[in-house]
Amino acid sequence: MQPFLDAVGHYLEAGNHKAAWDIYSNKNVDNRLQELGYAQLLLDYGRAFEKALKGGHWNPGAYDLIFFYQCLGLACDALSLDKGNLEYTRKQYESSRKTGREDNIIGNGAILAQTFASLGRVMEGEALIQELGGEFPEVEKNEHFLSCSGFVKFYGGQYGEVVSLLQKAVEASIDNRNKIAWKTYLAKAQVRAGDLEEGERVLKKAEKEAKEFHIPELLPAIYSSFLLLSLKKGEAGEARSWEEKRLELETQLGLPAEEDGFLLVAEGNLDGAIHIAEPYLSTETEEKINKLDEISALLILARAWQGKGDRRKAVVYLQDAEDLMKKTGCYRDKDRLKETSESLSH
Repeated sequence: MQPFLDAVGHYLEAGNHKAAWDIYSNKNVDNRLQELGYAQLLLDYGRAFEKALKGGHWNPGAYDLIFFYQCLGLACDALSLDKGNLEYTRKQYESSRKTGREDNIIGNGAILAQTFASLGRVMEGEALIQELGGEFPEVEKNEHFLSCSGFVKFYGGQYGEVVSLLQKAVEASIDNRNKIAWKTYLAKAQVRAGDLEEGERVLKKAEKEAKEFHIPELLPAIYSSFLLLSLKKGEAGEARSWEEKRLELETQLGLPAEEDGFLLVAEGNLDGAIHIAEPYLSTETEEKINKLDEISALLILARAWQGKGDRRKAVVYLQDAEDLMKKTGCYRDKDRLKETSESLSH
């Protein structure tokens, strides 16, 4: 791996962008960087190409450009750089439209819809899914469209429909990485819908396969899902063990690692939960791109202030969370909204 990285860096530094790109794309460096946890290096190289593109020193073809923006979007996503993730995924879709190829347009459009939804901007994701469906009659035969539609519905809180769509996507896919990622989301939907036993079975299978196929970067999301499952079962100690595994692996992979606020509340570390949640809220001077994180933060604050005995503050944060859900269509945490509301009504 290192010789390829060194060669890419050498050619970029020398201004030979064509030679750098030939190695970068042909050796599948983007996937290897993701697998080895070098997302920041992938982003740094990508921005060097981007600078050359803007300066007219690098002129990639249409399909290279799609791949290029995909790499940048993946790196930003891994590093929790929401603005970059959305910007590059949007450019990926715009570039695919210029090819005129239906499968490219549908696949990359569905990925953009998923990105909207993963940032809590579900209505925008739903609108794009509907637009693609209206433009292309055969859209549901596209594997990416099926899976991404499932993701959009997951963030919209439509857990039952998610289960059906992702089961179809898992069956249709021949890519191990995609299968494992989709199984993880399938399990999350099952857990949030209350089917804890089936969700646990699917998660165990996803964890086993991620290890068998040596795809460690998929494990943090699996461990996070086990954490959610443990909290649903009321087992904070078990949840903490999954949290430690997740944090350790994210650190090893060079990814942002932050404590789960809901777990901190369950453990009674209310000040810690508040400290983590408050920075995610929008202010008068800055509107956050990631509405999903903002909703979660509001629910964490509602639970934390309830734990501190300040019911008035808790109710305000709970109402703010519900209002933001209605505004964005992001109901992924509707189960937690309901649990918190019921707890406050007692």
